[in-house]
Amino acid sequence: REHAALGMPKGVGQLNTRKDLLELHKTVALWRELPLKELQKECKELDVSSAGFSKRPTDEEQRAELMERLLLGLCLGDWEKRGVQVRRVDTLQAARRLVERSEQLSAMSTGELLKEFGNLGLPPDAIDPPDHEVMLLRLKAVARWKELSLKELQRECKEEEISVGGIASKLTEAGQKHELVERLILVSCASIWEDLGLP
Repeated sequence: REHAALGMPKGVGQLNTRKDLLELHKTVALWRELPLKELQKECKELDVSSAGFSKRPTDEEQRAELMERLLLGLCLGDWEKRGVQVRRVDTLQAARRLVERSEQLSAMSTGELLKEFGNLGLPPDAIDPPDHEVMLLRLKAVARWKELSLKELQRECKEEEISVGGIASKLTEAGQKHELVERLILVSCASIWEDLGLP
């Protein structure tokens, strides 16, 4: 009930004691009073994205979005303890989808992971012999990439030294995201192949 009152997903957040809950409510109340620039600073301190708005929002829309992202930031520690990398994911909905997908993948057998790997459009022998942990890590990474905003995907590509150029400007934002995810998958699998001694 308390999670819902704060707009947080059930089962996350450090609401172990009445004191924890009080502190959390105070923090959220403070955020509600802060001007936009201060909210952006709070996002930076929690390593939560304050960029990547899909349209040009009003200040009030930006404040609402940043509040959601800050609440997401409060969930990060719990999710990351469970092995789900939700940093740079912009919304609670996207983070929830990522957590659910990661939990689905974690529950899969090696055979099921291999099938999921095949669904990425890679050849069946892309990972031979099948390595459960390697496939799980790669599939969780793909799930994460699919939930990132275009701006965060571009940032991820640059960090991996993957070109973000050459994408048709007529593509929709979803089309551009799909292209960048495909590039990240290819480079991710290239590193697997190199580890296996393949050119």
